[in-house]
Amino acid sequence: MIYIQKTIGFWDIGSLPDSYDIGTNIEQYEEGAYLALSDEQAAFHAAHPDASQLECWYMALTPEPQPTPEELLWRARDAKRQEIYDKDIHHYYIDEQDAYVSNTLQVKDKCGRQEEVEVGGHLYASNILTVALDEIADYSEQCGKVTDGLLSRIDAAQTAEEVEAIVVEGYPKMIHTTTATLQTKADKAIAKSPEAQAVTFARLMVNSVSLTANQALEMQVLFPIWGEKDAEFGKEVEIGFRLRVVEGESDTLFEVIQKHKLQTDWKPGIETASLYKIVEAEHAGTLDDPIPYVQGMAFEKDKYYEQYGVIYLCILTTVTGYPNDLKDLPTIVQEVKQ
Repeated sequence: MIYIQKTIGFWDIGSLPDSYDIGTNIEQYEEGAYLALSDEQAAFHAAHPDASQLECWYMALTPEPQPTPEELLWRARDAKRQEIYDKDIHHYYIDEQDAYVSNTLQVKDKCGRQEEVEVGGHLYASNILTVALDEIADYSEQCGKVTDGLLSRIDAAQTAEEVEAIVVEGYPKMIHTTTATLQTKADKAIAKSPEAQAVTFARLMVNSVSLTANQALEMQVLFPIWGEKDAEFGKEVEIGFRLRVVEGESDTLFEVIQKHKLQTDWKPGIETASLYKIVEAEHAGTLDDPIPYVQGMAFEKDKYYEQYGVIYLCILTTVTGYPNDLKDLPTIVQEVKQ
C-alpha cells in the first residue's frame, strides 16, 4: 500500500498502525493526515515517478506554466541577437589564407617598423599588409553598420513573431584577394601618398637631428625598436642615439649613454644602466616641479626627485642609475620633510 502525506511525501508500506491519522479526502491531507492511494492512483505514480502527491491523487499532471508575451519577446530578442553574434563574417583572405585581424591599428604600427609582419601564421610584406588592413577596416565598418541596424530592428520589435521574422542578412561579401593585387595597390598608394613618404623620411632622420627629451617623447613612435630595423643587433650606436623597447602595452624610449654595438644580451633596462638611460619628460627639478623618479635614472645634484608621493633632494650627481627605490639610496638622495 502506498500512502501520501503532505510532509513525508510517498510511503510504500503494508499498512499503517491505527495510531496514525489516516484520512480519506484532501481536506484531511492538508491537515496532515495520510491518504491511501488506490490501485489506479498507485499505477499513475509508477508511470509518473516525478509527479507530486496531489498529481497522483487526482491522476493528472499540472500543466507547465505558459510564458507571457513579454517573456516570449525577451527570449526571441536574446536568440536573434545571439544569431547575429554567431554570424561567421570575420574573414579576409589573401591567397586563400585567412588574414583577418581585429586590432588593425596595432598591426599597422608593426608594419611601420618591420619589413614583414606575421598574421594568421603567415608572413606578409608590410607594404601590402598595410593595404589589406585598410580594406579589413572598411569591411569591418560595413559589417558593424549592418549589425547595428539589425540590433535596432530587434529592439524596435514589439512581439516575438516580429523578432523571429527578422532575417540576419545584408553583410558585405567577404574579400578574397591576392598578394599580387595588394602589391599593385600598395605601389599606387606609395606613389600618391606624400604623408607615407614623409613618415618614412622622418624615421630615417629622427636620430640625426637634435631633439629635447620632450620633443623626442612627442614623436616617440618614429624611433626604431631595439632589435628591429634601424636598431638591429650588431649595429654600432653613438651616445645620444635613441631607441624604443616595446613589450605588450609598454613602450619605453631609451637614450644611449655609452657607445657600443647592439646585442641580444644587452637589452635596455636596469641591468644595462651603464649603456642606456630612460628618456623622461623634462621637469625643472625644483621643489615645486620635482622629477618623477623611475629605477635606472641617473641623478643630478641639487635637483629634487619624487617617488610614491615623497620628495627627495639629490646630494650626489651620478653617471648611471640604480635598480633601487629612492628610500634605499640615502647616500644619493635625502627625503625632504614637509
